[in-house]
Amino acid sequence: SIKDIEVANNRIEDTGGSAISGKCWFEGTNSVHDNQSYRTGTNLVNSNSRSGMHLTGGTASFYNNWVEDIGAGNTTAPGLVKAIRFAQDGGPPDNSAFNGYGPYDSFEVRAYNNVIVNSADDGLATYLSAASVAGMVPYFYNNTIVTCGDRGILLNGTEGGWVRNNIVLGCATAITLDGTTTKTSNLESGAPSTIFVAPEASNYHLASEQAASGSIGTDIAATD
Repeated sequence: SIKDIEVANNRIEDTGGSAISGKCWFEGTNSVHDNQSYRTGTNLVNSNSRSGMHLTGGTASFYNNWVEDIGAGNTTAPGLVKAIRFAQDGGPPDNSAFNGYGPYDSFEVRAYNNVIVNSADDGLATYLSAASVAGMVPYFYNNTIVTCGDRGILLNGTEGGWVRNNIVLGCATAITLDGTTTKTSNLESGAPSTIFVAPEASNYHLASEQAASGSIGTDIAATD
């Protein structure tokens, strides 16, 4: 079994594919945290590698990561670049055994306390390849997502879960939901220059306690 994976404290720069890529983490406690990714996903050939960090098939928590400048130059296939991507692509079929794994109804994926800046297309995203594949239950919270060519948060193939307490600014569309996933207490409008201390210098600390008052919600994490 590929399980209990931890990928932490790495800095990755200037890769044609993804900075971090996981696959088939179907079981256990898996995490990708405290990593930094700069100028990744520029490969014009392999569409599946046009991201900052991604997991194909399974369950994991992605947190405390910094992902900046994803997919620059990817104009040949618009819409494929994702800063952080969870995909059930070729994973276990819903409620069926799969190469010794399962059966599974769904997989829980979490993304929180990440900073995503400048994605050619989407920021935080899920993708389901077919209705017959076990879907995802997403919990996305306390993320800062700034300047995406398309969607700040994009959900596809999800079952339940929620999107909460995120700051999503400067994207063509802030949040696009799917299935029964709900969203509450997200800040989806406003100028980054008034919300953050100095976005032009990559300082995305809040300019004041009131800067993100629109995203005040239920306490859901010890570190925000």
